[in-house]
Amino acid sequence: MIGVVALAPWWPAGEAERIPADTRLVALHGTADTWTDPETSRRQSEQAGQRGVAARWIPMAGGHFMVRRAAAWHRLTA
Repeated sequence: MIGVVALAPWWPAGEAERIPADTRLVALHGTADTWTDPETSRRQSEQAGQRGVAARWIPMAGGHFMVRRAAAWHRLTA
């Protein structure tokens, strides 16, 4: 595995520990998402970064809108 793209992920506690240190991580999450927790997504990204993962958390203003703003999500992850 060389990279992980996480779109509004549901991440159980400690799951970031499973991402190998030589992996690239990009996590996008709507800041007002009520289905999955954007704060957890941010924390998991930070924890991965502290272990050496090239991690980037990108907050997307608003809630669950992947389908409505698909072009923005694609541009940031492609």
